Amino acid sequence: MENIHYTEPYNDHTRKNGVRKLLNQGSVIPVTIVIALMVVIPVGLAISQYLLLKLRGKNSEIIAVLEYIATAEEEYFLRRGSYLQVHTYPNSGIVGKQVIFWDSSDTNNGFRGLGVHPQGGKTQCQYSVKVSPKGDAFTVLATCDVDGDDEKAYYAYFKPNLEGMVVLHDKCADGGVWVTTINPSDRKQETSIAIGKAGPCNQIFGKFVF
Repeated sequence: MENIHYTEPYNDHTRKNGVRKLLNQGSVIPVTIVIALMVVIPVGLAISQYLLLKLRGKNSEIIAVLEYIATAEEEYFLRRGSYLQVHTYPNSGIVGKQVIFWDSSDTNNGFRGLGVHPQGGKTQCQYSVKVSPKGDAFTVLATCDVDGDDEKAYYAYFKPNLEGMVVLHDKCADGGVWVTTINPSDRKQETSIAIGKAGPCNQIFGKFVF
């Protein structure tokens, strides 16, 4: 006998079942995408936050080294009666994401006269000190590229003389550094130029965007 296969007649019931099956099958792709996004987005945000915190840490390191050098200059002034001018050091290596070795035994390292030696013997930037003709004012400059975008950023510390005159630097032409403070009246952030403090030479340096 010939096998006969019966099919369910097409009607409103079978149409609804077919639509339901298609919907169930089609929902696999959107759900998979949603799950993937739920995994990828937090991971991406976590990586960005990690990089941001890392760069902020490097930014804080630059400020700390500038203040360290400034303090060493003040101690030198108390002993010698004038500040010490120091040429750029380290003078070898490429400023970028990689740290640069700081050799305190190097005769070309003018910071030896100040007794400056960054922690770990490594640094992210190159540093120099420019002193006024009378030796009564100085500016410490840091040349950096901690985010590795091939765009150099400049940070400084300006110490004025008793008359309030500062030593200008072509890489930090505003005559001070940009600092952010909180206005006590409205608690809003305010950015202004300051001397006697370490900071970026303009409002762009020190800001990181991903």
